[in-house]
Amino acid sequence: SPTLQAQIAAVLAELPETKWVAWEPAGRDNVFAGTKLAFGEELQPVYAFDKADVILSLEADFLGSGPSMPRHVRDFVSRRRAETMNRLYVVESTPTLTGARADHRRPLSPAALAAFASSVAARVGAGAGPAGAEDAFAAAVAADLDGHRGTSLVVAGETQPPEIHALAHAMNEALGKAHFVTKVVTNACRRGRYYFASTYEAAMARFPRGRSCGVCRPGARA
Repeated sequence: SPTLQAQIAAVLAELPETKWVAWEPAGRDNVFAGTKLAFGEELQPVYAFDKADVILSLEADFLGSGPSMPRHVRDFVSRRRAETMNRLYVVESTPTLTGARADHRRPLSPAALAAFASSVAARVGAGAGPAGAEDAFAAAVAADLDGHRGTSLVVAGETQPPEIHALAHAMNEALGKAHFVTKVVTNACRRGRYYFASTYEAAMARFPRGRSCGVCRPGARA
């Protein structure tokens, strides 16, 4: 949160030789790696679901989990009225709360999901490859996204590999992404001396050998 970021920044400013390492066994590394592939640096995507007319979720459970889930639920539900009804497409390999609320849902294996994303991307002008085999669902989704340029949104789930995240960003850019549909802001916590680590070993690697640290296991040395 902004409050936590400010508190950590204050600690690091007060102690210039300090490193702050957050162990994230279920972290968001794929999200940040995807933005680095797409934009050249690690960024935090911020989505405005209340501004999107058509949404494609690539196994993104934005209504059931994630750090911004309460806001996502509020923004999404604000558009579930007859006069401003949005449309939600979901493809996923595991049932989710978001999939349960979808207007159109298709269960796919992880490999098939990647192929589906590539097919849709090619159809909206965001992929270099061909559209692939004829897929009526992919064609319909792409046509709907293309018909709502500037107010369509593609979101990749945290479990998806970085390449799928980058592809989702490419689709949003190709679809004439308006600033109020998908905003991307710098993830300040991942700069300087603040590190995320998805394993205990990766966290310990940030510290000099033989030095004790506050996150060591009892009796362990970093």
